[in-house]
Amino acid sequence: MVNQPQRPLILDGSTYASNPGNLNVDYLYWFRSFPGKPIKLILPIIGLLALAIFIDWIFGAAILDVIRKGKSLEHLPFALLGVAIFNIFFGVGIWWFLKPLSFLVAYIREYFIYGCVNPGIVVSSKPSLVAVFTDLRTNIMPYYAIKILPQPLRWMKNGVPPVGTRLATVALYEGNINKSHWDTFHPIVIDCVTGNQADIQRVLESIPDWEWEQLALGLEYIKTTKPGLYFLPSPNPFE
Repeated sequence: MVNQPQRPLILDGSTYASNPGNLNVDYLYWFRSFPGKPIKLILPIIGLLALAIFIDWIFGAAILDVIRKGKSLEHLPFALLGVAIFNIFFGVGIWWFLKPLSFLVAYIREYFIYGCVNPGIVVSSKPSLVAVFTDLRTNIMPYYAIKILPQPLRWMKNGVPPVGTRLATVALYEGNINKSHWDTFHPIVIDCVTGNQADIQRVLESIPDWEWEQLALGLEYIKTTKPGLYFLPSPNPFE
């Protein structure tokens, strides 16, 4: 558990979750579960570092060879200046690759601090599919929905759990706040980003019973485990 900052640095701070995750991400768990984006950003950095080391080694070897053979050192300052200029440009260049990586790391951190906790349940083990219930409302009128989506459950502590296992998720929402409801939401099972059992249990226990009940009722209503977003009948608070 973490203490929430006053405002997020990356996410839109104009809205807030009714039940924020307030969860610390274990980046090794996250990287193992969702390697696509970080690998895409890390590989160019590794390539640039290797290139810089190789070029610096060539310059260094050439300079040492000149010194060892006692040749004229007249052009040595220019060679050193060339190395310095190259490393300056290299530093500027690699920063442009580090920026999106640092942004992604900060985004994931805020995702699980500020994102909304929702109940999920395993509906298929092969492939690993999870059904998640939420209320997409942006005003007083409820707008219930269930999203069924794949999750990398194989990386959980004990592997893929059996169908029917309850799981906590954290989600961000997408759409126009001025509409009556969000267009969709993007839940992630918290067991895929942390192995801290105390945190996992805390988040699970923060989910109210009525949400678990609505998840069960919603699955009976849609009668499918096919991935997708399904809208459910929602109660009218004025009736």
